[in-house]
Order: sequence, then structure tokens, then C-alpha cells
Amino acid sequence: MRTSGKRGHFYVWGGLGSLLCVAGLLWTMWAMARLNTEDPAGGADPGTTDTAAILSFLLGAVGTSLGVWSLGMSVHGLRIQRTGPIIAAELTHLVRDFEGRQYRQLLGGDEQALNAPADLRFTLASTTPGHGLPHQGSLSGIATFYRSLPSGRLVITGDDSGNDAGVGKTVLAVALILGLSEDRRAGPVPVRLSAAGWPGGTVRNWLRTHLTRVYNLKEWEAQKLVDEHLILPVIDGLDEMDNAPNPDYISRAARLLREVERFERPGAKAPVVLTCRRDHYDSLAAAEAQPQTAARIEIARMGPSEIRTYLKARLGYSRQRVIRWQPVLDALATPGDHSPSALARALDTPWRVTLAAVVYEERDLGRADGAFVRDPADLVSLADRGELYEHLLDRYITAAVHAPGAPVIEPDPDDEDQHLIPAPALDPGLTWRRLSVLAAYLNSNAAARGSRSVAGQPLPTNDLVLHALWPLAGIRRARLVGAALAAGPFSAMVVWLWLSGVLVTGLLVASAAICVATVTAGAMVEDWPVPRGILLRRIRTRAGRRRIVRTTLLGLGVGLVAGLMFRVAQDAGHQPRYVVTTESTTFDLNGMPVTLTVGTAVGLVVAFTARNDATVTDPRDAVRGDLSSWLGVWFLLGVLAMMPGLDFAAEPQMILVRIGEVIFFGALIGVLFGLSFGLLAAYLPLLSSWFHTFGLRLVEAGHLPRIFTWYVRVATFPRLFAFGGSATVRYVAFLLCMRGRLPWRLGRFLDQCYRIGLLRIAGTAYQFRHRELQDHLAHRHQPPH
Repeated sequence: MRTSGKRGHFYVWGGLGSLLCVAGLLWTMWAMARLNTEDPAGGADPGTTDTAAILSFLLGAVGTSLGVWSLGMSVHGLRIQRTGPIIAAELTHLVRDFEGRQYRQLLGGDEQALNAPADLRFTLASTTPGHGLPHQGSLSGIATFYRSLPSGRLVITGDDSGNDAGVGKTVLAVALILGLSEDRRAGPVPVRLSAAGWPGGTVRNWLRTHLTRVYNLKEWEAQKLVDEHLILPVIDGLDEMDNAPNPDYISRAARLLREVERFERPGAKAPVVLTCRRDHYDSLAAAEAQPQTAARIEIARMGPSEIRTYLKARLGYSRQRVIRWQPVLDALATPGDHSPSALARALDTPWRVTLAAVVYEERDLGRADGAFVRDPADLVSLADRGELYEHLLDRYITAAVHAPGAPVIEPDPDDEDQHLIPAPALDPGLTWRRLSVLAAYLNSNAAARGSRSVAGQPLPTNDLVLHALWPLAGIRRARLVGAALAAGPFSAMVVWLWLSGVLVTGLLVASAAICVATVTAGAMVEDWPVPRGILLRRIRTRAGRRRIVRTTLLGLGVGLVAGLMFRVAQDAGHQPRYVVTTESTTFDLNGMPVTLTVGTAVGLVVAFTARNDATVTDPRDAVRGDLSSWLGVWFLLGVLAMMPGLDFAAEPQMILVRIGEVIFFGALIGVLFGLSFGLLAAYLPLLSSWFHTFGLRLVEAGHLPRIFTWYVRVATFPRLFAFGGSATVRYVAFLLCMRGRLPWRLGRFLDQCYRIGLLRIAGTAYQFRHRELQDHLAHRHQPPH
């Protein structure tokens, strides 16, 4: 009863706050609209009008502030009831859903993927953690094995039989996450992190950032989970952190392992799971960088019996399909496990046996009976000749494109001349050539061993991040095309303003030319454009709320000052009046209502705009967010600038017409200014940052007096108005440079490749399904005939 009473109290505060917010905002809009429609010639004094506008706006702002305060009281009360275990339970569902999709992709991504998860076997290779541990285990029992570890620290590697690529380290790690998530038993929530994405710093800070950015938790919720030790980090791919085959003591992987060693809970080391290739881990151990209290398990290669079991399960134990695969099953059963055949040796990892199953289950979609394209009996002879693996890689893309469940283009049912057979959404030949371009780029960066970099940042060796692919087109070429794209709309905007008579003085023309030069220079010198976006989750954090208050008040103040300056300039005859005339009315874009509305809106937008390059579901969101933040914000500002011109005293049908005109002309003006001054706001911070750094150096060297420090800080002010756009411009420039080699809708293409199992998602990046597939495509630019 007591808790229920508190909850009702919080909802009362929330409802009251909402009413106050709505009332304050409606009062402000009504008062501004009424004042804007008064005719000064009819007796209303303009000075009185502006004064009344300010007072009505402040009255609405007070009501809105009270509403926000009461809403904050409600949110604070509800937050108290959200304990760590409750947040952890909600996070468990998110993790299980996401990792379940990734697990399916790792097993092949087709309809038969979940029918036959390979039951990988592993052995305990380290006895450091304690006694009584089982010496062997399998994928189905990995969660039970992990719970028996005293320290909760586990390292997953391959065995020492040779190259352990593709033995199933990530598959086993994801299976562990799913097993622990299904039956959490109040333990920590397993969360997978890509080792290559480690930003530096402590594991705790990495976890907090990952939870807020990727799983969209509030800052205080992530802090609570980390502080209460309710997160189990599963760090995947230590061997992908460094280009060198034998990482040493100063490598990134070694530095991360030292941070893992410092990751503690009261009285003990905190639990953690790591995956790494055996040879890389041996190098790290030789450099004394390995965790000191972790158990290590080695994944064994699949034997003939495991391969046969996997294939039968994947075939669904269908009698017809088992008969078709019988030559393969017989070849695997004949020699026995102690003397595997050439076929068994060629298919001894989950990656390779999945490859064989996908390729030899391809059907001919052009035939009514859907006959199989290949005979599995050929696998035996190809393995005996040592040609099987290359053969499978050559045909994998075609088989994946035609696999059941792959994206298709549905036929037009009204087209009588067209057979009603869905066509694959991807062309196998084009898909091969496009992926080959990307694979060759990644491998060329890997071959350079870190020597290829831009502004000190090494070029990627396995990550395909959309907004960071532009060096593939040529560093100088991408920058030149980006500068042309950025300067073109601005130059057109300046010419239009000059022809319209707006730029009437030499000073204005010179200022416009300087703006165009600034945009051009900014697009040329920017090294790594940062995608930005509107992050509404900022309202959930204390720092975010403080930022919202500061920037909103700053925008209000700037709007007030701008309105007064416009009024003084217009009274003195130095400033023309800006109006938009339509068939039904004239929208006056002057006066205090417009400047206050736009100023406050800009302040709010600035508060919510930030770097946005992380997502758990779709790597395309970074570019999408940058584009929507760039043009969407200016669209909104254009509409808001027209809003005070609405006449609510008109007839209802005319109000609807004018609302439509507000949206249309506001959107047009906003987008035009976004393409011009929006890019100026995106690139101006580059020059202001340079001035800031250079000015501080002069002050510290004694060449400028200390009072100039304040002016130097003012130079960083344009950073506030960078709503995005630079990452979009560079990305579009990259696509234009790569026309004919990569598709225009590159993000959609990569997503389709992910859906059919050719790629996988790791944080904000796409990666090739397996490094061996990437290597194969990098050296084969054309598909086999």
C-alpha cells in the first residue's frame, strides 16, 4: 500500500507538470500570434507590441519551467523504485534478443541454421583457478561449466593443432551469453564487446559507455549496474586488435589485458570472458600480459562423428536429403575418428562445414521442381585433390544469394509476360565484385601494418564503417569532391541572395564570399568527419539536463538580443524587413516573436545534438542520424520562424491553409539555409578549434596578455551550432567517387549481405563473416565462371 501511494503521488506530479507545460506553451504561441496580427497603423504602438511579446513569452516560459520541474519530481520518484536487479532483468531481454539474432547469423543465417548448432567440444587447458573443475565440456553445457568457475574469469582459444581460425570461438562465446541469459539466477548480465572497439581507459568506463550508447540505458542506470557488479563483460576478438601477428607488451591487446587485470570487485577479481586465437594468446602470455586468475579452455576441431551429426541435424533428418548426402556421410564414417579422411580434415571447423552445407544445398530457383544445383558426392573427390576449400569459397556467395530466406524482389502480379517467380535481390556477380573492392581495401590496410593512417588514426583492417570508408576512394580525391559538394549549394544560395537584392552592400558580399571559402576549406581539411544526431536520451542524465537548461537560456538570451538589434536597425533604416508573401497572407519574419522562438529552439537543438556513431542493431544509423540532424533541424527552424505569422483569429478553413503554407515555405527556407549556412555551422568549428589552440599557445608563451584568454574561448562558440552534415557530405563524395565499383545505396547493400550471412555486425561496423572469406575475395576480384 505504501509503495502504491508513492507511485500515485508521483503520477499526480507528472500529470500536473504535463498540464503546466502544455498551458505555458499554448499561452506563449497564442500571445505571440495575437500580437503579430495587430496593426500598428490602427493604433498599436510597435514598442508596446514588442514589450508585450517579451512579457507574454516570459509568462509562458515560467509555466513551462514549473511544468518541467514537476515532471522532474515525478521522474526522480520513479527512479528510486528502479533497483539494479530490475534494470538487469530488462537488459537481459535486450541482450538475449540481439545475441539470438547474431547466433543465427553465425550458424549460417539460413532457414536451417538453428536446426544444427555444432556441439563444439573443449578441454580445460589451465588449472590455475582452483580444483574440482571438469576437464572437458561442450557447447550445450558451456553455461554450466562457466558457473563452476570460482573466479568467473574465462579465456576461450583454439587448440594447438595449427591455424585455429573458424573453430567457433565467437559461436561458443555467444552460446555462453544465451545460456547465462536464459537462466540468469540473479547473476550478472553477459554483454558482448568487440575488443577492436576498445576506446582505451578502464573496463568500467567502457562498460558504462557501451550500455548507454548501444543498449540505450540511462546514464545512472548503467552506473548502477556497473557499480553493483551486475554486468559480465564478454570481450570478443583480442586477436583483431593489432595488425602484428605476434603482439608484444605495448600492443593494444596487452594494454587491454592489463586493464582487465585491474577490473575488480570488493575482495576479488571481477568476472570476465575473453576470446582470442591461440597463437596470439601465446604471444601475450610470453609478454606476461595474460590474466593471472583466468581459466583457459581450448576448442577442439570437429571430428568425423561431430561432422556427421551436424550434417544430419542440418538436413532435418529428412530421408530424401540424407540419401543425397549419403556418400559424404559414408566417407566421414569409414576411417574412424583416430584416422580422419581428407574430407574430415577439410571440414573440421564449424565455419567450413557450414560453408559446405550452404553451398551444396543451393537450389535452382528457375526450375519448377527447385532441383539442387550440385551433388554432395563431389565433396569427396574435391577433398582428395585438396581443392575443396577454394571450391566452396568460390561458390559461397552465389549459394547465399539463392538460399531460402534471402532477400528477393517480388514480381509484379499485373505483368502477364512475367513469370511469377521472385528474383534474388542481389546479383551474385555484382555482389562478389563489390565485396572484393571492400575486402581488398581492408587487406591492403592490414598489409601496411599500421603505416596507413589519416591524422594518426590507422585505417581499418576488418571494420566496414560507412562514414569512415572514404579513404578507399583516395584521400585527396574524396576531399576535393566533398569540398565541391559543400561549396556548390552555398555558392548558389549566395548568387540567389545577390540577385534578389538582399546582398546590397559590399560588406555583405564580402562576408558571403568568406563564408563560401570557409565551407570549402573546412571540407578540404577535415580529417575524420564525425556524424552527429539528435540524442533525446540526454534528458535522462543529470549532465544532459544541465546542458538543456544552459543552452535554452542562452538561446533565449541570444533571441532577445537579436530581436532588439533588429528593431534598432530597422528603426534607423539600416535593416530591410524580411517577409514571405503568399496568396492568402504575408508572413513577417521580423520582430521579437520570431527571434525569441528561433533562439529558444536553437538552444534546445544544441542541447540534444551530439556525436552519434553507435547502435546495437544497424550500423547505418550513424549516417542516417547525421543527415536527419543536419537537414531536419534546419527544417524545424524554418517552420518555427514562420509560426509567429499565423493568424489564429482567422476563419478555421483559412487557419488550415496557412498552417500548410507555414510548413511548406518554412521547410523550403529551412532546407535552403541548411544546405548553405548549415554546412557553414558544421565546418566553422574546425577553424575555431585551430584558432583556439593557436591562441592558447600564444597566451602561454607570453606573446599575448592573459586577458586574451577570454577571447580565445569565445572562438569555440561556433561548435554549439554544428548540427551535422559534414559526415554526410564526405559519405556522398565517397559514393560519387566509387560509382561503378560500389552501389549508390551502399548501406542497404551491406545490410542485405548481412541478412544472407556474408557479413556480420560488430558494434557500429559490418565485418566479413570470416577472415578467410575476406582474404579470398581480396585476391579474387572477379567471380569464377
